[in-house]
Amino acid sequence: MNAYNLGTAQSGTYLGGLGYSHNNHWNNSGKTGGALVGYYLGGKLIGPDADANRSFTFVKNFWTSQTQTSSGAQGGGWVGDFYAMFALKKGLQLMEVTTLTTPGGEVHDWYKEMSGWLLGNNSLVPASLGNTWRNANNAFGQQADGSWRANPAYPYMYSGAPMGTAHAILILTKAVTIPLPVAVIAPVGDQSSRFPAPFTLDGSASFHQDPAIPIVERLWDWDASNGVDWNSPNATGPTPLVNPGWIVNGPRTVTLRVKDNQNPANTATATIIINVTANDIAPTALAMPPSQVPQIYSGNLGDTIVLDGSASFDVDGDVIESYSWDLNGDGQYGTAADIALDTSGFNAAGSTASVVYLSANNSQVGLRVCSTPRNADGIALGPQKCGTSTKPVDVYASLTDLHVSSLTAANLNPTVSADISATLSSAAGSAAFNNVVVRFYKGNPLTGGVQVGASYQVNIPAGGSVVLNVPGFLLSGTSLLWAFVDANNLVPEYNEANNTANVNVANQPPVARAQDVTVSANGNCQGAVTAAQVNNGSSDPDNDPLTFTLNPAGPFALGDTLVTLTVSDGKVSSTATATVTVKDLTPPQIACPADISVSNDPGVCGAVVNYTAPAGTDNCPGATLSGRDHGADDGFAQRFDLPDWDDGQHVRSDRRRRPQDIVQLHRDGAGH
Repeated sequence: MNAYNLGTAQSGTYLGGLGYSHNNHWNNSGKTGGALVGYYLGGKLIGPDADANRSFTFVKNFWTSQTQTSSGAQGGGWVGDFYAMFALKKGLQLMEVTTLTTPGGEVHDWYKEMSGWLLGNNSLVPASLGNTWRNANNAFGQQADGSWRANPAYPYMYSGAPMGTAHAILILTKAVTIPLPVAVIAPVGDQSSRFPAPFTLDGSASFHQDPAIPIVERLWDWDASNGVDWNSPNATGPTPLVNPGWIVNGPRTVTLRVKDNQNPANTATATIIINVTANDIAPTALAMPPSQVPQIYSGNLGDTIVLDGSASFDVDGDVIESYSWDLNGDGQYGTAADIALDTSGFNAAGSTASVVYLSANNSQVGLRVCSTPRNADGIALGPQKCGTSTKPVDVYASLTDLHVSSLTAANLNPTVSADISATLSSAAGSAAFNNVVVRFYKGNPLTGGVQVGASYQVNIPAGGSVVLNVPGFLLSGTSLLWAFVDANNLVPEYNEANNTANVNVANQPPVARAQDVTVSANGNCQGAVTAAQVNNGSSDPDNDPLTFTLNPAGPFALGDTLVTLTVSDGKVSSTATATVTVKDLTPPQIACPADISVSNDPGVCGAVVNYTAPAGTDNCPGATLSGRDHGADDGFAQRFDLPDWDDGQHVRSDRRRRPQDIVQLHRDGAGH
């Protein structure tokens, strides 16, 4: 810790990890070890931190030093001084350093080397560390009382037996008593190396001698001839499924390495021998891609028919070296007769070829592919092997073609039935065909569809069409219904690919459409709207009958209300939204008293008249009734206002005391 806190840059022969200098390596090494402990406690790491890295570099540089100190003491910079050893050990352990690579490129397991020095076990100490390290006489070894004696060359108190004993306990506990993992591989047996069925390597029986310590890594190698590189294993895990692809006969060594979670980690390996038999499998020729439907080459006289063998393959991974076509169906591949028919430029020797037949033909074309097993250097491992394939060819003298030109379904009840209509046609120039078989399928009939319903026979006129109607066709729950004309493939056609068509007979949801509606308030100041009024042409793709509901159902208050229209076909439903607007368009009502006629008061050109004020009503709340008296000379006897009407119109009711007197009830607030 002192070195970590007080280290300063100094010059000298024996520079320590922080730049401090002393004339003895052991002193500098001990302080550097203390510095590493201090770095750990200070949260620094070797690598990212420059100071910590300099201290670690000093340890590596002087690990194998045999330089004598100025006092004449021997040592590899620190060997024999237990203070230095203890400090270095604690620093390296805390920094999680397991090995040291010295400037000469040697890798040192410092746990193992320190243990060898303490025990006098030279097998654990590399010769490059010198005689002092090797300690043939165990000069600094354990005493009879179990302690480690102090080195007489280092008489200081921190080099005494207590420090030596403490260091020995730390080192030897790790080096001697720790249990190790054990790698175990279950027997596999002999294997075929040429595209074998994948087999499992089983290392699940591997274990650790300490049940509390887990095995955290399992690495596999099966190419030991090129050296074992655990940075690039061939497989990982306890039971990997593998296919090594070996192509050489003989024994193969498979190695498993297991590792525990200790620091430093402990590893163990195990090996098994697998006897390899290198069997070569002939390549597979495919005269037509498997995905092509139908599996037949066809055309008319004079048409170019393209043959495709590019899907051919070799399961062993060998390169296909040659393609040869039999274009005339004589069973001979790549002959002069075949080459004469080829128009592709490959001379009937490529993965594709093209043929123009000049006469009607109903035969076979064939393809032969060949490969040779070879090693990585291209050297043949065995003889060439070949595989063959044939496909039918139909060449027609006319444009004969049957096809499904349309397929529809109506009145769908997906769990029961539908009305099916199929239009079946023949191309112009085709002859008439009678008793042509038509079938319906659940799924594509060319890729494993299942027939539903019966088989039907139709007569298709020459160059014309016929409609096959099947009402109430039993669907059997299918959603995609296929029609297949010439289902028994008895009619030789120019184009077989258009003999099918399909239609979706799954129930489709209705399409909901809604519109905004405006209505007048009723006597209760509410508006009523039906779902039919909100509906705006909702429809169903399957022509199912529809029902309509409105939420909320109403009646609706004055103003705007957002409503949801739900449209159902009895199976599924769809929704749309609209706005219902209720307006008060009903004028208020007023009841005025009857006309009043009186004589003037005696001696007065006028009269005081008492009468009942008019009464007003309205269908919506908020109406008010108001009035005022007028003088004898203003032309009005009384005026009444009811200012809550929203349409700007007025209701006027006149009750005259004199010709100019008017009583008025209104709702516009304008005083008219």
